Amino acid sequence: MKTQFKILQITRNNVLDTINELSLEQINTIPPNYNNSIGWQVAHLVVTQQLLNYKLAEIEPLISSDLITSFKKGSTGNYSLTLEEWNTIKQLIIELPLKLIKDYNNNLFVNYPAYPTSYDFIITSIEESIIFNNIHEAMHYGTISAMKKML
Repeated sequence: MKTQFKILQITRNNVLDTINELSLEQINTIPPNYNNSIGWQVAHLVVTQQLLNYKLAEIEPLISSDLITSFKKGSTGNYSLTLEEWNTIKQLIIELPLKLIKDYNNNLFVNYPAYPTSYDFIITSIEESIIFNNIHEAMHYGTISAMKKML
């Protein structure tokens, strides 16, 4: 799993490097032909990782239910982040993978019921969940990179 954790951390660093120089206004802008903003995309990464790795393992997510509601799959992309919210999300995007590694190494994820994804893949373990989340994050990283070009 070391490789999977490294991929997660590298992807998240790449996301932040890609958007580092953008203003909050640009972060909240929904480019033409898109349904959400870069800010929504990044917050969605935080939320989805928590839902896939913690919630599905029947462990309380490490983020607020408000954050989950605002940025989970199927949520509206019209949410404009405040500077404080954006700073929190940027902090979570770096800190939560470190907590995941610690929790994984402490064998926190003992329960993991099967979960069929919209990708037509059934997750049956925390290891599969971490791998699937990396695929999800890579897809959104590509979207974020494309969105940035539209700003």
